[in-house]
Amino acid sequence: MTRWMALVLLCALAAPAAAQGRRVLTVGDRIVSVVEISIPAGSRLEVSFPNTDSSRVQAIGRVKIEPGARATATLVAWTPGPATSVTARGRIIAGDGSVRTVPVRFGLPAVQSVLPRDTSQLKPKPPKDVIGPDRRIDWRLVAAGAALGAWLLVLLYWLRRRRLRPRPEP
Repeated sequence: MTRWMALVLLCALAAPAAAQGRRVLTVGDRIVSVVEISIPAGSRLEVSFPNTDSSRVQAIGRVKIEPGARATATLVAWTPGPATSVTARGRIIAGDGSVRTVPVRFGLPAVQSVLPRDTSQLKPKPPKDVIGPDRRIDWRLVAAGAALGAWLLVLLYWLRRRRLRPRPEP
């Protein structure tokens, strides 16, 4: 009995580790991509992404440049597609002030859609928060509203009658 328990425990612990290695990236997931670029000594590197709305990938925040010209970018893919690379603009600024522009390619894994492959078989559900011709009337609410309205009319009649009644003088 204890061997079976140990086997079940081992399988339960190994399943998340195996699934983590095969993680599928979907649209909207954050992707951290790292590129190492060789630059001359005494130079510095600046990396920027072009501002395009039609891009498949969007950079989040600034590209971090670490010593040794290692650039780390956090990206978000907005459209599904195969593994590709994203090109950013790199500027190598030498110690004497001269600037050289180079393309910097960040790797991008395959991105899958969050929707199922065949959406033609799915039937859309009607909206639930819109009052339309197919909405059923809850008669309990109608009765409660009518009772509240009748109670308010009786209260107003009683208050008005009480105010109009002459008071005896002492």
